[in-house]
Amino acid sequence: MANALDSVAAMRLAELQDPAGVKQVPTRNGFGEGVIEAGKKNRNVIAICADLSESTRMLGFKEALPDQYIEIGVSEQMLVAMAAGMASAGKVPFIASYAMFNPGRSWEQVRTTMALNETNVKIAGAHAGVSVGPDGATHQAIEDIAIMRCIPHMTVVVPCDSIQTKRATLAVAAMNGPVYLRFGREKTPVVTTEETPFELGKAQIFREGRDVAVVVCGILIYNALIAAEKLARDGIECMVVNNHTVKPMDEKAIVEAAEACGAVVTVEEHQIFGGMGSRVAEILAQRRPTPIEFVGVADQFGQSGDPAELIDVYKRQVNCTAIQAVELGNTFTFNGTQNGNVNTGGAALKAYVSAPNAMTLSPGPGSTAWTITGGGNPVINDAGNFSVTTGQFNLATAISISLSDATADASATANMIGGPFGNTSGGVTQISNSAAASFLGVDGLGTGTVSYTHLFPRDASSAK
Repeated sequence: MANALDSVAAMRLAELQDPAGVKQVPTRNGFGEGVIEAGKKNRNVIAICADLSESTRMLGFKEALPDQYIEIGVSEQMLVAMAAGMASAGKVPFIASYAMFNPGRSWEQVRTTMALNETNVKIAGAHAGVSVGPDGATHQAIEDIAIMRCIPHMTVVVPCDSIQTKRATLAVAAMNGPVYLRFGREKTPVVTTEETPFELGKAQIFREGRDVAVVVCGILIYNALIAAEKLARDGIECMVVNNHTVKPMDEKAIVEAAEACGAVVTVEEHQIFGGMGSRVAEILAQRRPTPIEFVGVADQFGQSGDPAELIDVYKRQVNCTAIQAVELGNTFTFNGTQNGNVNTGGAALKAYVSAPNAMTLSPGPGSTAWTITGGGNPVINDAGNFSVTTGQFNLATAISISLSDATADASATANMIGGPFGNTSGGVTQISNSAAASFLGVDGLGTGTVSYTHLFPRDASSAK
């Protein structure tokens, strides 16, 4: 995946092992620093604010570059219309308010005056998400990604921390066209560094893993990384993808992450309907159908409260959802009437097996537990051990099988439909075996199926 996603080493992330040592800075501070730098580099960059210069961090721009600053008061629709006109005259306006008011209140002007004419206006949507906290539902923009990503020509960017927000501000100042830049109010963990690369439209791997891809936009990237470390103790290795550009999304990166892991969880401080996760689902539905779960606000309004408590109330913790996605992504079926080789994502599942109508595999030390149930009274004959090697787990230790009702004997291999760790062909893949394996119906009727459900490794050391 090197072509679409940078390696974790290349990300040069901050040290996050000690929670007490993690730096916390509001993402709005990064915007304030970035817009000042952009204004100094290009005198055509101007800042227009709707009576919220301190809250949106435009106050520093006003003080540093007063000739490039305009205050228009509480008039968000005029804010957009004025900016579109000035952009048509060659200026690069950054317009700031709370996201609930701009683009919320001004959406028709954003659509018709700003985007339809492809003006070079940059909307700074501050105080987005429920992390606004005590301001409550009226001020918590959790629908803004949905209403902005559907507008033609619009670029939508949701940086993960204050450093990346500054980088994003500078990047959108340098590009031509309408942009929505979303950021928050509260102090949040800084996970990137000044050396972390940033490119609009290019997703980034912040943690490697092959069990489930956790795709995140915005400040919840830290929550996802912490959840991934906790899941790793249970042997579930999560890839964490920083998907900062919601539109245009890095489709290649999303597809490659799904292929590598076979299951996806999206995480955002936004409604699960119409947001970043919905776009991920649209991409995968068209290009690589994959089990997917969504973490976000589920068709509710916000409420007043402590930001951390609200994030917990709206269940944006990744653990359980990641497990659900892995369970979906690691279930596959053998058809007992066909022969062939199955290779899932370049890895082989090898079997020299004997089994009854239903069998349970007991793992050896450091191995993975597997449960096998008979869907049509299948019989797999020949006494022996069951050994599995896949792209996820290396089970060199033999796994014993409880035997009964062994009534048929044959030497064959089996077709596998789908795959737990990424089906690169999108259809029937290949299984290779080093010894005989027979998947037959009772009394040789040849009509049964056997479902294998992966129950996760007991020990993280058994995962590659």
